[in-house]
Amino acid sequence: MNASTFLQHTLYKIAYAERMAASNLLHHQLTLNCNLPNHLVDCSGNCIDTENHCSVASLHYTSCSQYISDGFCNGPTPTYISDLGVFPNFNCPRFSCDGGDCEVCGHDTAPRRLRREGVDPALMQLDGDSCRDSLNTRCAEFSCDEYFCDDCEFAGLCDKTCGLCDKMCAAPTSPPPPHLPLQSKFCIILTSAISPSQTVTNSRRNAPNLRRREYKRTVSSYLNALRKSRSPLPVIFVENSGANLTQLRAHVQEGDNFEFLSFIDAESRSQTARGKGVAEYRSIQFAIDNSMLIRTSGCEMVVKITGRYFVPEIIESNYFVDNFSDEGLELIVQSTENFWNMWEDDGGILRSEVVGFKKNIAAWLFEGQDEEIGLPVERILLLKSRELMKLGKMKVGKFGELAIEPTKNAENVWIEGL
Repeated sequence: MNASTFLQHTLYKIAYAERMAASNLLHHQLTLNCNLPNHLVDCSGNCIDTENHCSVASLHYTSCSQYISDGFCNGPTPTYISDLGVFPNFNCPRFSCDGGDCEVCGHDTAPRRLRREGVDPALMQLDGDSCRDSLNTRCAEFSCDEYFCDDCEFAGLCDKTCGLCDKMCAAPTSPPPPHLPLQSKFCIILTSAISPSQTVTNSRRNAPNLRRREYKRTVSSYLNALRKSRSPLPVIFVENSGANLTQLRAHVQEGDNFEFLSFIDAESRSQTARGKGVAEYRSIQFAIDNSMLIRTSGCEMVVKITGRYFVPEIIESNYFVDNFSDEGLELIVQSTENFWNMWEDDGGILRSEVVGFKKNIAAWLFEGQDEEIGLPVERILLLKSRELMKLGKMKVGKFGELAIEPTKNAENVWIEGL
């Protein structure tokens, strides 16, 4: 991260912290009186001024109606905090589960006497047809293109101009049970965040609908490759912002060893200064603890791949048998050149887009991450691999150079290999 980018992230995190500090007092005040024009009670019982409380200047959001069906799951855990420190909760049936943005529809905890219908039609219960009609009307002002947002750094601006055009408004469907897998020592976890935190570091591709499109392409590529190779590898796609994965699930057919998990990682969202590797580890651990495919396939070695990258070589049916069959193997790391090195005399990092490890060492492997003290996940992986190699050379394996489908990385640069 260069000095300019570091300063930008630092200033943004300070502003975010200031909004968080103000939010507790403001939310207490919000419950006092809601019998005013352009006010409504959200799913948490807070009184929201729909024209003022939801403004986020950096994202070009000017009203609460722009929060509904924008790709972000706006629930009780803050996704985006407004310039006034407000984070409205629209994840309940009264608001169509935030217009279909949330994977699991939340509960309406507002007192019944405060649940007033019809205060703002744009925010109240929208069935699929009326929601789509509303979005089509708003999108008619813009010329939308599949790749329009690929170079946009600001999520709100992207969603306001083109993201709504391909947004599905239907409430989330219950996930189908995954196919009972064949036995496989290895399994793949694809990590993702459709709605990353406001203060996520080292990323310029934060628009939720842009990220959803990228994940849809990746999921489709993995599924096609698995079917072609007839590989028994279970693949688990885990998403940590609670986003609705209905569009991604549509690619799965009966018999596919592919599972989707979506949860809200509130703890990592409050610790973004430690780096996005912390959130990725919590996604990995959530998948290990909750995946039916991992539990029933006999998976012992997890291969984590950053969800935007399709690595076709790994899906080949004999890839792991041919390259990583040693019983003592505990860790597989990337061996290709790093983008950057740490500044310490004995510094260095390992790339972290792809990493394999025995699932029972996940906590030990990823603990200790903290970018603020010079310990990003890439540095932690190097230190832990050195520890294992002291115990025996065969405990650590190395991936060769891995070709991928051409993809833009987090810094908005096209790459074709890892």
